[in-house]
Amino acid sequence: GQVKPGGRVVVTGAGMIGLGAVAIAAIEGAEVRAMGTERDLAERLPIATQVGAARTLVFGDQALAEIAEWAPRVWIEASGAAAAVEGASNVVAKGGTIVSPGLGSGPWNVNVGRMSFNSISLLGMWGGNIAHLDDIARWMQEGRLDIKPMLQSMPLSEWREAFDMLRRQEGVKVVLVP
Repeated sequence: GQVKPGGRVVVTGAGMIGLGAVAIAAIEGAEVRAMGTERDLAERLPIATQVGAARTLVFGDQALAEIAEWAPRVWIEASGAAAAVEGASNVVAKGGTIVSPGLGSGPWNVNVGRMSFNSISLLGMWGGNIAHLDDIARWMQEGRLDIKPMLQSMPLSEWREAFDMLRRQEGVKVVLVP
């Protein structure tokens, strides 16, 4: 894959997919920077640090300027936000790759000229890549990949509150227990 030891990886989106990407990129030896929104400051960005992000930022012009100077070769866009896709196309390093497992409503104003001139790839992905499931299972078994910080258990009887929490973007993934 594109994630290499010592490589520079940016992950936008601090939900389950983004946090999982942070954790896996860190396990692969990359230096990871995670970006989220102001709402992510209280809970989700601290989880990003806990699972492997070397630095977290709130998405915006200042963060994009910092990331542009850092010149990441891989940008995993897991938020689905048009601004994040656009930002990635404007700042990922020459020869880099933007991976988009997030969904958004678009439209996206992607800088195709910059991407073409700098040999930047855009990889859309739906449903993940099952080729890595064995690695993920092994890392979990070895204790290298800990998804517990991303999970919260609640009794099934509290399903309405669980859904309300997710609508408010509190927590990351709620597991309802019968």
